[in-house]
Amino acid sequence: MIPLNRRIVKTTGVIAKTAWSGAAYNLLLYVLASHVLGAIWYLASIQRQHQCWNIQCKNERNRTPACTPLFLDCSAKDNPARQAWLTTTNLLTNCDAQNDGNFQFGMFAEAFTNHVAEASFIDKYFYCLWWGLRNLSSYGQNLMTSTYEGETLFSIGICIMGLVLFAHLIGNMQTYMQSASARLEEWRIRRRDTEEWMRHRQLPTELQERVRRFVQYKWLATRDVDEESILKSLPMDIRRQIQRHLCLALVRRVSFRYLMPPINV
Repeated sequence: MIPLNRRIVKTTGVIAKTAWSGAAYNLLLYVLASHVLGAIWYLASIQRQHQCWNIQCKNERNRTPACTPLFLDCSAKDNPARQAWLTTTNLLTNCDAQNDGNFQFGMFAEAFTNHVAEASFIDKYFYCLWWGLRNLSSYGQNLMTSTYEGETLFSIGICIMGLVLFAHLIGNMQTYMQSASARLEEWRIRRRDTEEWMRHRQLPTELQERVRRFVQYKWLATRDVDEESILKSLPMDIRRQIQRHLCLALVRRVSFRYLMPPINV
């Protein structure tokens, strides 16, 4: 997404043409980062569960029946030896995230206590998206981590990523919102200055009303854009086409009989 974002800016100069589309684009990037973060958390949770199974399986190699890594594979679920091993093993009890065993699941316990791993794909997807969005927006303050090194580094990454992305999102949205309202605020200030100037000069009421109507018309017609400066910066052929386009609607409103030359009888 970062190279794609840079290429869009390099090609078009801007990400979005309007303020709201720019804000929506930055919000989409924030949600996308939350999606990636939630997916990493889910995969790390499954890996953490499998790591607990491997540790417990190594501890039960001297027992009868002995645990083998094959028993941890789903392809061996109908194996009679695995069925016999399940009746005597303590692996499921010691690796249960809902029980306070010797293995610390930390921030990954939520995936098993809330039965995320057992849910359907749609429920699993939205829960992981919500997990990433929640912790990214709170900078990982609510995470209950263990002393596992990878988990601690992952939590630090969430905190740093949340700070950077949230500052980027708020900064861009503020820029877009300010650019959208800056011209309107400038027009309001200019209209207020006009009102104060007319009162200071004690203009007649009728003349003041005409000035107000003209200011209002100019805003509705041009949105307070200096059209002359824009036209002067354009080439002559484009300038003629723009002026022809702007004057065409005005000419069409004139009755056809006024454009006809007088006929001498």
